[in-house]
Amino acid sequence: MKTIMWFGFVLGALSATGTVIVTKSGQKATITCGVNSFSNKLLWYHRGNFIVEKNLKTFPRKGTVDITKRFNWKKETDLEISGVKEEDAGQFTCEVDGTSHEHTLLVVSVWASPSGDLLLGSEATLQCQVKGLDQGSTVQWKRPDGSAYGESHTAQLRPVDRSYAGTWKCMFSFGGKEYNESLHISVKEPAPTTSEPVTSKGSKDIWASPSGDLLLGSEATLQCQVKGLDQGSTVQWKRPDGSAYGESHTAQLRPVDRSYAGTWKCMFSFGGKEYNESLHISVKEPAPTTSEPVTSKGSKDIRTTPSAAQLLGLSWWFWVAIGVGSLVVILLMVCVIVLCKRIRRRKRKLQKMKYDRQLLKSKQYCKCNRSTAAEKPQQRRRKEKPSALPLQPQLME
Repeated sequence: MKTIMWFGFVLGALSATGTVIVTKSGQKATITCGVNSFSNKLLWYHRGNFIVEKNLKTFPRKGTVDITKRFNWKKETDLEISGVKEEDAGQFTCEVDGTSHEHTLLVVSVWASPSGDLLLGSEATLQCQVKGLDQGSTVQWKRPDGSAYGESHTAQLRPVDRSYAGTWKCMFSFGGKEYNESLHISVKEPAPTTSEPVTSKGSKDIWASPSGDLLLGSEATLQCQVKGLDQGSTVQWKRPDGSAYGESHTAQLRPVDRSYAGTWKCMFSFGGKEYNESLHISVKEPAPTTSEPVTSKGSKDIRTTPSAAQLLGLSWWFWVAIGVGSLVVILLMVCVIVLCKRIRRRKRKLQKMKYDRQLLKSKQYCKCNRSTAAEKPQQRRRKEKPSALPLQPQLME
């Protein structure tokens, strides 16, 4: 487990035109431009990458770097960066009306692994990481008494001593000035260990397999597991009569005898002292077998014949697989038969349609060039007698 403890602080000006800001990861850092106002435009850069521009004549313009998403304006010209990351360390440039102001952001972190109180005699590591330093800058640790502990940002405490308790300092320099960050270390005694191994009754340290009463003539195994013993310590079983049963923590009873009934003891030693743990064993006669299968009302039949799961020496899953496979084959056969019938029916229908078309073609009658029957002469209509002219009155002379 590793917990990082961060410490940060803001330092004063390094020069008239630049400052050094030391902060911790995840916190806010305010970078002051160096001027309170501007007459034309103000631009901010991070390691040469454009962050933001303020222009009194046009709208503000932002860059695409990650810092652009995490900054706010402090006053009119200063930047306030939230959620500082290690990659934010480095040089910041504020350009105002053609004049540049340089600033440096350092991100410092110190931690101990493991975290919390260190155990006396154990091993631990102190780490000090400073992002944004110049190449060649040194980082080293100093003990609580002020003496240097190596020339590295990593201090290996092997083993942890009482003198290591106190405030350690991570020392580093930048721009000709010395800086330090503190880390407090606490050392405590390890928890005392018991001189005797402890085994609890009812646990799985000592057991017999199978459990319960053992059948006469069967096979069984006694196990005795003791955790925390020194290398080379022996564990063995003793019979109920006190005689040793082998030189192992495992006792194989093959076959189970009447003399095995009683209290067995698992013997082991630790720190020059002998210990033992007891296990009671009961032995009984096996139940008599009958020549006829016995069934009990309301329960499944119990027969001496092989079970269905072992029919013909095959497992139940094999028979299930055979049944499923047979069912699939039958379904495939039925599908093939139905498909064949449908194909035949369709083929017959097509043949019949073809035959009908041929039959229609053969029944077309030819048209002979015969003169048409003479038309019957039209019967002459009787001439109607002219109607008598109307009588005209004669003129008298």
